[in-house]
Amino acid sequence: MNKSVSYDDFLMAKLKDRNYAVGYVETHLELEKDEAPDQAILALALKDVAQALAGDRLTPEEVKIHLEKLERLLSNGGSEVIYNLAEWLQVVGLKLTVKVDNEPEKIDYPVTDNVVTENVAEELVKT
Repeated sequence: MNKSVSYDDFLMAKLKDRNYAVGYVETHLELEKDEAPDQAILALALKDVAQALAGDRLTPEEVKIHLEKLERLLSNGGSEVIYNLAEWLQVVGLKLTVKVDNEPEKIDYPVTDNVVTENVAEELVKT
């Protein structure tokens, strides 16, 4: 008898493999010629990867802060910048890629009343 698994559970299980997560993100960064970027889909893909991978490295509070940081970054035109950078690199024969970091550093997220301060937010955007 086949056991049914929800798509979300299946996706989260697959994305826990960092190599699979790399391919997942790169797939969402690639555009066909004259294809318009879909910022909502990129945001969803990045959130999926964060939820799958961050839980092993971050506390639940840090995961929440990391997802809030992503939301702020993308709401300020971040995904448009990413797509424009990818297009700019392509013109000169380069490609924007994502790769597995085999020696990831632990980042401490200072929290004040569950909100990242402006200075910390600026530092996080730089990373």
